[in-house]
Amino acid sequence: CGADRKVCLWSTENGRKLHELTGHASDVFAVAFHPDNQKLVSGDLRGNVYEWNTASGQRGREFDCRQLYTLSRLQDVGGARRLIFDRTGDTLAVAGGRPGTGGTVPGRLQHTVSVGTTTDGYVFDLAFHPGGYLLAVTCGTPGLGKFFLHRPGQQAPFFTSTAMPNCHSLALHPSRSRVYIAATNS
Repeated sequence: CGADRKVCLWSTENGRKLHELTGHASDVFAVAFHPDNQKLVSGDLRGNVYEWNTASGQRGREFDCRQLYTLSRLQDVGGARRLIFDRTGDTLAVAGGRPGTGGTVPGRLQHTVSVGTTTDGYVFDLAFHPGGYLLAVTCGTPGLGKFFLHRPGQQAPFFTSTAMPNCHSLALHPSRSRVYIAATNS
């Protein structure tokens, strides 16, 4: 996915392009496969999230996450920056930055959570823990950002650390007892 506003699917066996999915009106930032491998979701700069059938390439449902976008002094700000499903595929988490407040939007707009201040920037990465909560990292104004743990449905994270600013990515270890965070800080 990218600035051409397309989502392309290729065969990993032979490199042949299977589908070129079009329909986004702005840059596409994120994609995620549903656990059933029959669907794919894509999210764009304007907070539009579309579901696609991976066999036919047809667009299905739309999720409105436009609160993740604003036009500020001729500059597009925000967007759906990260998409993930829980293991069952029942919950989709959409993350980015809520312009003016920073934050994340877990789920299918059942619950919205703002985390941090405007200088905390975007939620750059998310992961579902099998314990039912989300792990997330943010990166914003240089030297700021955080790592936090949040249970969907609750108003605030149950753990927050600002000891690791400028976080860009996280990975939950297969043992599920460790998390690795990539950051551009000393």
